[in-house]
Amino acid sequence: MFQFIRAEVYARRASTNEKSKSIYNISDILGEALRDENHIPHVDNPKEPRYIIGSEVDIRAIPIKLAENAERFKDPVGRKMRADAALLLAGVASFPRESANNDPELYKKWEDLTVDYLKNKYGANLRAVLMHDDEEHPHLHFYVYSDIEVNAKMLHDGYKNGSNPAKYKAGCKAFQDDYFEKVASHCGMARTGPKRRRLTRAEWHSEQAQSMQIALAESAVLDAASQKEKQAHSLLKTNEQHAALLAKEKRAAREAMQQALALQAEARDKIAQSEAILRQFGLSDVQDAQPQPNVVPDASTDVLGGFAL
Repeated sequence: MFQFIRAEVYARRASTNEKSKSIYNISDILGEALRDENHIPHVDNPKEPRYIIGSEVDIRAIPIKLAENAERFKDPVGRKMRADAALLLAGVASFPRESANNDPELYKKWEDLTVDYLKNKYGANLRAVLMHDDEEHPHLHFYVYSDIEVNAKMLHDGYKNGSNPAKYKAGCKAFQDDYFEKVASHCGMARTGPKRRRLTRAEWHSEQAQSMQIALAESAVLDAASQKEKQAHSLLKTNEQHAALLAKEKRAAREAMQQALALQAEARDKIAQSEAILRQFGLSDVQDAQPQPNVVPDASTDVLGGFAL
């Protein structure tokens, strides 16, 4: 299998120039992506797209936002932007159906890597990414525009590399090479197909098998690294929980000690207050007085008069 990704620019009105490569405008492109009626004659059983970045509401708002950007734009002479000037860069990246069915995890890896690649490449100008699974191959659509650089050709690798055909092709080739290095090569995909490289069928299948083995080995290494990272994170989390528990117990012991010291100080104050009251009434020595022994009177003594009866 080999990579497939491309990007084109579109205007509010399709160009009437015979040399123009596209007969579609922005509304046509977005209508196809959203599976709007009259825009999908090529899809037998259309399904709702899966939105990865942005939503249906966000995508339907794109033409309005682009019209606002175009309205603000003026060239150095003061002229407004033409209706057939490129405002939107739209692209598609595809993955082989057979490989997706045989190895869903590999498809998921390709999708994640592709979305990350688009985020890193276009930054905040990447407005939406969605996935279609109702055609021959599962594929992603992506939509890019800038609120500052209104001319979408300045977001396209070919056009921004130069106006002549050689520079345009060089820019497009650099885009394909970059995607291969950062995405396709990690998913067992070739840069180009066998016909373009004049490979025999046996050579092509041999190369594909080798590429797939490399991708699977890379995935195994990444999975092992991910597992170790999870284990380390779990251990770190456990240690953090133990440390938090020890800190909590230490705080509780400190608070208990402070409460005990406070109670001890309060007891001293009350004892001091009690002693002060006793001194005030001349009873400070009462607690030191010894009890007198009981005297049992003699039976022959008059306890009243002290005389013998």
